[in-house]
Amino acid sequence: MFKQMKGFTIGFITCAIIGATSFAFAQSADVNISAILSSTIKMKLNGTDFTPKETDGSDIKPIMYNGRTYLPVRCLGEALNIPIDWEDATKTVHIGGKSESVPITNDKLYTTGLATIFTKDAQLLTAPGKTYKWGIVNDEPVSYISCSCSFNPGCKYKYLKASIYLDDNKQNPIKLDFEKNNFGGEIIKTITINPGETYELNLEITGINKVCVSTGLIGSDTITKLIIGEPLFSNK
Repeated sequence: MFKQMKGFTIGFITCAIIGATSFAFAQSADVNISAILSSTIKMKLNGTDFTPKETDGSDIKPIMYNGRTYLPVRCLGEALNIPIDWEDATKTVHIGGKSESVPITNDKLYTTGLATIFTKDAQLLTAPGKTYKWGIVNDEPVSYISCSCSFNPGCKYKYLKASIYLDDNKQNPIKLDFEKNNFGGEIIKTITINPGETYELNLEITGINKVCVSTGLIGSDTITKLIIGEPLFSNK
C-alpha cells in the first residue's frame, strides 16, 4: 500500500508542478497558456472520493491542459500528509518540507502550557556539562499538577528534536507524553526520564500540525527543573 501511495504521490504531484513548469526551462520567462477549468473530473484518494479544497473551504477544480490534469501542490500535499512550503525569495516549492532545521524560538512555533515558560536565560537552562542557548523550563517547582507545552510544526517538518533534562533533586522518574494535535489526543510517543538524566529526542512528526507535551500527574514528588533544551524542527 505504501509503495502504491508513494507512486501515486510522485506521479500526481509531478504532473501538478513539473509539467506546469516545463515551459520555464525551455523559455527564459513564464509563458501564458489556455487551459480548461474542469467541473466534470472526479477524483479518488486511496479508493475514497476526494475533493480538494482551498484554505477557505471552497472546492478546487482541476485544470486540464495538453492531455494532463493539474492541481495545486499544497492541496495534494495536505491530503497525502506531505509537507509543502513555498520560498518566495527563490520562487521554490519545497515538497517534503525545507531541508534546513528551524530553531523553535518564537510563539508561532511554540505555545506556553501549564507551569512552563520559554527562555534564553542561561541560569535557567544550565544542566551538568551543558548550558542550552534556548529552551522550555518549568517556571517554579512543580508538584501535584502536570507540566505541559505544545509545538506547532504545521505539517511542514519530519522531526521534532530536543535534549530533555530532569534534575536529580527529583526522587522518581517521570514520563512525558507526546500527543498528536491536541492534549488527550493520540499518543505519538511516551518517554521515561530518570533524575539526573538527559534524553535526546528525535520524534517523527510528518503530517502533524501540533505536538502536545505533558508530564501527567506527578503525585507527591516535585520537579525542581525540567528542561526541554534547544528544541527545533528538522527535515533531516
